[in-house]
Amino acid sequence: MKLLEVLLVSIQYVQSGPYFWGSMGFIVASAMLIGALIFGGNHKFIFKFILGLLAYVVMLIFVNLTRASQAITSEFTLDQSAKAYASTITTIYVTFFWIAGLFLGLVLDKLKAQRLKHS
Repeated sequence: MKLLEVLLVSIQYVQSGPYFWGSMGFIVASAMLIGALIFGGNHKFIFKFILGLLAYVVMLIFVNLTRASQAITSEFTLDQSAKAYASTITTIYVTFFWIAGLFLGLVLDKLKAQRLKHS
């Protein structure tokens, strides 16, 4: 099995779950709300937070991949290998959409502040 093939099947497996895209939308909306409420206009603090979050995610991905690769044997089918890597793919998706939501929340908060300033 090629790693790219396993990765693509794993991505398809994660995305085919029920309510996957709806869940990602909810994550973005939650992050927008939380980002605007907690961080407000404090962009320096949110960048430090995101840097810490990314460091955590890199370590989590490393641990997940290490455990999955050790658990996979040559007897695994492509689908079984893809399912073993699914937690890592899910972590990547959730982190991406959370960070996107934080940035969108800050952008909307900044636009609201500018609109109030000019009116």
